[in-house]
Amino acid sequence: MSTRESFNPESYELDKSFRLTRFTELKGTGCKVPQDVLQKLLESLQENHFQEDEQFLGAVMPRLGIGMDTCVIPLRHGGLSLVQTTDYIYPIVDDPYMMGGQTVLNPWIVLGGVATTVCQPNEFIMPDNAVPGDVLVLTKPLGTQGGRGLERSFQDCGSFLPEKWNKIKLVVTQEDVELAYQEAMMNMARLNRTAAGLMHTFNAHAATDITGFGILGHAQNLAKQQRNEVSFVIHNLPVLAKMAAEKIATTYVIEASNTYSYTAVVHKYTRDNNVLSLEQRKFYEENGFLVIKNLVSDADIERFRNEFERLCRQEVKPAGLMLMKDVTIAKSKYAPSEKVITKAQDFQEDEELFRYCTLPEILKYVECFTGPNIMAMHTMLINKPPDSGKKTSRHPLHQDLHYFPFRPSDSIVCAWTAMEHIDRNNGCLVVLPGTHKGTLKPHDYPKWEGGVNIMFHGIQDYDENNARVHLVMEKGDTVFFHPLLIHGSGQNRTQGFRKAISCHFASANCHYIDVKGTSQENIENEIVSLAEKLYGVKEGVSLKDVWRFRGRLVKGQRVNL
Repeated sequence: MSTRESFNPESYELDKSFRLTRFTELKGTGCKVPQDVLQKLLESLQENHFQEDEQFLGAVMPRLGIGMDTCVIPLRHGGLSLVQTTDYIYPIVDDPYMMGGQTVLNPWIVLGGVATTVCQPNEFIMPDNAVPGDVLVLTKPLGTQGGRGLERSFQDCGSFLPEKWNKIKLVVTQEDVELAYQEAMMNMARLNRTAAGLMHTFNAHAATDITGFGILGHAQNLAKQQRNEVSFVIHNLPVLAKMAAEKIATTYVIEASNTYSYTAVVHKYTRDNNVLSLEQRKFYEENGFLVIKNLVSDADIERFRNEFERLCRQEVKPAGLMLMKDVTIAKSKYAPSEKVITKAQDFQEDEELFRYCTLPEILKYVECFTGPNIMAMHTMLINKPPDSGKKTSRHPLHQDLHYFPFRPSDSIVCAWTAMEHIDRNNGCLVVLPGTHKGTLKPHDYPKWEGGVNIMFHGIQDYDENNARVHLVMEKGDTVFFHPLLIHGSGQNRTQGFRKAISCHFASANCHYIDVKGTSQENIENEIVSLAEKLYGVKEGVSLKDVWRFRGRLVKGQRVNL
């Protein structure tokens, strides 16, 4: 899905500070009479909870009146019914094109509209025929109101009370809010035409919109309208990224002829696609990593191993590939071989190794973290050498996001597959569980006496008392981890080379950022300088340009990256 270009007031000869939403103090739910008050006001207009279907010339004509957002009124003309809905709201987005609607003369800008049609009973679906076993489906994610409100607050430098604003800033960044706001606008602009067609195709029994009264209020109203005794149970709610609290666990029971119960856990770091179990999702949410056993076959790993050896012997020379050596042998004159090369990086142009990034078994899990539009951004085959005694084979604790000029971080994941048995003896990964919930920390070269490999930046300040987990893995095991998770690896104390293959994936919906003036500027300078030296890249190249060159679409649509 492509995003609409942000509204620019100056393009329409308006003042730069023009915001449509600033023409009103009340927005969204603030414009509405509370639901309980509204229902009391309407009680006198409808005597019975259910209105009997009317009959005309022997035909049953359904009728729907007070209580829903639309009305269905039988007409005395050949079995036809009048279906009508109306709405009247104040501006909720700043782009007049996106807002649409009808304007009226009023001290405040208000917008409204009415939809009217006359049709046969088989052309519309009554929302009161739910039966046990029906599945509830949301056609759009929740969080629109939160995204819009936070975006306005960021524009106004925090219109909340200071204590509330300080809490919000711990959960979301301005980039998170802008992304959610753009997605919310696109969701509001996109019609439910496809969903309406599918309702007829699959003989849907009930439906409702979810607007000002929220999912609880509208679900309650829909439950009360049902003819059959049913209970609505809602779980795994799709919510715009960062627009929900990390944990929600609430139960509601409605005192009516029908009941509606709600127990939901909103997941921040994983997506709803029925691949991960609830236990696996909970583990990743809490710890920031997840190991899937025996995911990649022995046959594939053998093919990757053989191709790496060909690369080391320089039998093939894919464009953009970097073959790296340990700092202790970097200037040696040994002939290129598996015992000299410690890493093959950026193998996106090597067809055989890049197969790893397209393996269905890998992408199946990647989609749990990125969504369906997937870019392969950073590829590596690591050949950790036996340590020379100077401890240079170790990798300092770091966060991978330090190297990436794209966000949001929650839509990025690394897949790291062991190509043989890996434990603490040959330098397994070590992770600090739960550190993915923190922020990106400053990185630089550690002050190690034996030397540090190129671009092996490490965190300069972290809690040394944080628990550590050493990931012992068998050949084919794959760990998926968050780019903010603090991790590293120990030295290889064996006489063999420890191999692993990995790829960092990102949602194609991510966007690039400028890292100048941030803690990432040092790695940008280093990478750009290296690109100029190795590939003759001209001045003026940025870190974003380097990653645009590296990125490859592996599933779905290339939206932004």
